[in-house]
Amino acid sequence: YANIEGDQADIYLPYYGATRMANRYSAEAGIKFRGTVENYQMEFNDKKQTVRIYFEFQRDNERFEFTYDVFKDGFSHLVVTSGRRNTIQYNGLISELEMVLAK
Repeated sequence: YANIEGDQADIYLPYYGATRMANRYSAEAGIKFRGTVENYQMEFNDKKQTVRIYFEFQRDNERFEFTYDVFKDGFSHLVVTSGRRNTIQYNGLISELEMVLAK
């Protein structure tokens, strides 16, 4: 999952790709992050009716770059790059979270 609200992100994505260099500083095989992202950008393309979100974050000694495209029909495409791993891509559907307040 990847929950993104403005420059705040809560991300946990499995990673099945190849690692270019061993990351001895983290036992975390997946891509996990919670906090404020860096270089957050959002672009709207009116002609294509798409939204592109770009941001970066650092975890231990590894830097990640996310490029997230959302299409008008709700489909999404996420590309994650890192200097320590091969690029990985995810496809999915976006959904709006509903907040349920207990009384």
